[in-house]
Amino acid sequence: MDTAEYPHSEISFAITELMRRNIITIEEHTYLNKLLQDENEELLKIESTIRTLEERQHELIKIARLWQKPSMVMVPQHIHPDDTSSPLGTFLHEKKKRQHAENELKLSLATSDIQIIAETHEDN
Repeated sequence: MDTAEYPHSEISFAITELMRRNIITIEEHTYLNKLLQDENEELLKIESTIRTLEERQHELIKIARLWQKPSMVMVPQHIHPDDTSSPLGTFLHEKKKRQHAENELKLSLATSDIQIIAETHEDN
């Protein structure tokens, strides 16, 4: 290729080869091509100083992997069981506490009834 027609042909070829061999993702490929279009100093330095294709590709991978991909999906925070931030959360929290207290009361009454029944049978 004539470099007069294609000023960044070597680095562009290295980026395309990385994508073709599935070494980088489509997002990383797009990011590197955008940097090349913007004539990023790091890419121009790689193009001017490094002579072998493997070294170029290695440096390109390092640049692409440093870039943090934007998260595509926002993950909602999990609601804790004792979350009382909303009125409904407060209502449910209080209802759960009341049910728990009622069950404990029923259990304590049931055990005391069992003890009383056991004592009356022993007396007979």
